[in-house]
Amino acid sequence: MLEGANPYPKEFVDHYYEKRWWLGIPLGEMLDRSCDLYPYKEALVAGQVRLTYGQLREWIDRAAIAFLELGIKKLDRVLLQIPNWAEFVYAYYGLHKIGAIPVMCIPRFSQREMEHFSEITESKAWIVPLRFEKIDYRPILETIQSRSSFLKHILVIESSEMKGESLPEGMLPFNDLLRQVDLNKYPKDYLQSFKPDPGEVCHLMPTGGTTGLPKLVPRTHNDWFCNIDFRGKAWQRSPHDITLIATPITHNMAIEVSLNPTFLTGGKVVMISSTRPREILEVIAKEKVTTTILSVAQVQQIVDIPELDQYGISSLQVIATGGSYMPPEAIRKVYDKLKCKFYNVYGSSEGPCTQTRFEDTDEVIFHTVGWPI
Repeated sequence: MLEGANPYPKEFVDHYYEKRWWLGIPLGEMLDRSCDLYPYKEALVAGQVRLTYGQLREWIDRAAIAFLELGIKKLDRVLLQIPNWAEFVYAYYGLHKIGAIPVMCIPRFSQREMEHFSEITESKAWIVPLRFEKIDYRPILETIQSRSSFLKHILVIESSEMKGESLPEGMLPFNDLLRQVDLNKYPKDYLQSFKPDPGEVCHLMPTGGTTGLPKLVPRTHNDWFCNIDFRGKAWQRSPHDITLIATPITHNMAIEVSLNPTFLTGGKVVMISSTRPREILEVIAKEKVTTTILSVAQVQQIVDIPELDQYGISSLQVIATGGSYMPPEAIRKVYDKLKCKFYNVYGSSEGPCTQTRFEDTDEVIFHTVGWPI
């Protein structure tokens, strides 16, 4: 077990295995199973990237091998400060395949927060763009790099804004590292020997507090898989789902409610970096999105758009909110204007999760966050 993380008591572990609540499946293996079942089915849409499950696995395997070639090994921590781009998916599952531990960092985290996470996790690498929207990460990267004795690699993700721009000294282009990996040089089962113990920590997730800097919650492959498995069942996920993610992918809401359950059940994930209501509606219409979870503010803005009926979003079957209170009158607007089902969702980085169900009454949906998943 990762030093500093408290293992579950043996009687607890035995009970969860006996009840089949824990299945002993690491996150990388979960993704591989869906890739085996649906190799030619579209899995991911992010910007200009469109990948089938088979193609997605190739990029994830490239990432895993690239990490190994950099000297990143089992239980090493890696800071992921990546927007809703395909590179997040490559890095997140690539790290899982070798037993390394992603540290989830949302794009708006400042130098103070990132330096804090870098120090307390003793992270060996940091994957990040040089710029995203109005954020210039370069001075933050250079400052923390100069101060850290643990940070060996800063892997910079390409963006259209970087064309022709050279990277600062000591930083490596993440996309190039992946492209340089020749999968033909490795046997198909090469990564199997690096598969982590499912009782080991799979990632470190930030959680808020009343004072000071964010804290980090260690989640194991077993307890996280249990979370996403039962979340998917509560949501009635299926391979036919097309899930839109328009909230930060490194936040618990996106990764626990949307990304992992969708990949677990063979659905398609559509990721966008924009949080603007009209752009969200355009993507729902274009990609025939069937399900999404958004912030309360996003949903309230969407249902108040005067020309809402012009967007052609009849594919949308379920919309949910989490993170704050959704007034009953706003839920009624979802029914009246979006013509779809609404789920009230609650979840925390630490684990406890609830949500309303498809068959719940209006009284339950309007006034509660449902039942434990």
